[in-house]
Amino acid sequence: MIFIIRGACKDPESILDCHRRLYNQTVTKKDALGRSCWDKVSAVSCWGRCDSREIPDWQFPYKKSFHPVCIHDERELFKMTLKNCEEGTEPGTEIFEYYEAVSCKCSACKSSEASCEGLRLSDSNFHPQLL
Repeated sequence: MIFIIRGACKDPESILDCHRRLYNQTVTKKDALGRSCWDKVSAVSCWGRCDSREIPDWQFPYKKSFHPVCIHDERELFKMTLKNCEEGTEPGTEIFEYYEAVSCKCSACKSSEASCEGLRLSDSNFHPQLL
């Protein structure tokens, strides 16, 4: 069985490796007066595991660590029009911009581009789907 994600084939044997994955999310964007537009968005992001390691060292903290995360290598900016808007919403509120992963790799987390704090399951509404 082969899975296809927007033109990329995935072998289920490699499903644990760092790869692209489709996420579905409901997004809301508010204008300056608090009126909002919302819609469902499907976006491709990175998912999977990366090998990490630690080796002993004679100096404090007595180890050298390398803990990469699965993160985008290349990304592309997308725009969509949110279909559901409250009456009187300011023009432009309906335009929603987001990034999609073009490719993924195991790398050190960059806090300027991603959330590096770890997964907070209690408030996560993401429902990943592999196509």
